[in-house]
Formats: sequence, C-alpha cells, structure tokens
Amino acid sequence: MISYHRRAITDLSKDEEYSGNYADPSIFHKVSQKQGGFWTIADEYRTRDTEGPELFWIPADNNEFATRNRINELLLPSSRFRHPVTRESPAPGLYFIKQSIDYPQGCRESIRQTGSQRKKLLGTFDGKSVYSDDRDMGVPDHGYDPVRYFVAMHGTSPVEARKKPSRMSFKYYEMVSQLMKDKRISGSVQ
Repeated sequence: MISYHRRAITDLSKDEEYSGNYADPSIFHKVSQKQGGFWTIADEYRTRDTEGPELFWIPADNNEFATRNRINELLLPSSRFRHPVTRESPAPGLYFIKQSIDYPQGCRESIRQTGSQRKKLLGTFDGKSVYSDDRDMGVPDHGYDPVRYFVAMHGTSPVEARKKPSRMSFKYYEMVSQLMKDKRISGSVQ
C-alpha cells in the first residue's frame, strides 16, 4: 500500500535532507489502458489524493553490468580513499551502516544481498563453469538494487587538479591576499 510506504519512508527519514530520491526505473512505466491503468507507481507516490507526505522519485540508472563492476572496485581497499573515521589509507570507497541497537534501520539486507549476488550459471565447458553477464534471478535483490542505484548516481572519478595561477596574474595576487588575511585572522585567535 503506497500510503503506508510514504509514511514509513518519511518516518525513517526524520529530519534528514536528501539531494535526490532515486527509484527503480520500472516505477515510471504506465500500466496499459486495457488493464485500466493511467498512472505510474511514481505518480501514486507524488499524488495528493493518497495519505502521507508526497514523495518525488528520480529514475535510477539500471545498468547492471557497470554498477556491479563499480561496486566490486569500491569495496576493494585503494589509496584513492581514506577511512571516514580513522582517515587511514588505503581504504574501501564504499561503506554500509550496520544494524545495531543504536541504529535499528541499518543496512542489514543490503550488506547480505550485496555479498550474495552472483552471475547466472549457463553450464560447463571442459569441466569449468560458464557464467552469463546477467545476474542470477534466484538471489534476492531488493536490498542490493539501492546499492547499485547509489553507486551509479554518485561519482567517484578522479578530480582534475586545479592549475596554479600565473605569478603575474590578478588571480595569483587575490589568492596571496586571501592567504595573508586568513593568517592574520588565525594569528589573532590564538
């Protein structure tokens, strides 16, 4: 029942702010008119006719192959990342909040399902297993799909280094002036 889900999502979100609400692209497909449908599931989440706060969804990237590879890469420790608490490197680029007494809404199913995903077995060739690029549909994925959508929507690509301004430019002297100003401010506070 969508009204129940709208209230539950809002209650779990509390006073948090979100930059986007991503959902499976299938919720944006209209049911055919011959089956009596004129609305999408996304329409039902944002309509004022249903109880509970309105929720506005954005279609997520559903590229299974690319997001699966990216998740695997982000879970490997890399010198590109630092641990969010200890600041140690190398570290993975993706972390999950575990379910606990202090945080009962932890990502238990996302953690479990991410670890259990596998490719569909096609058969064997010369005694070796042969797999397709498709995911095994026998493995639950309701907790895994939001991980894929999150990874697809949040870039972790390297940031291009800023070029230093030429010593004889206005930008250079503006930067030096700001550094001197910051130094004076921090010097007076100590």
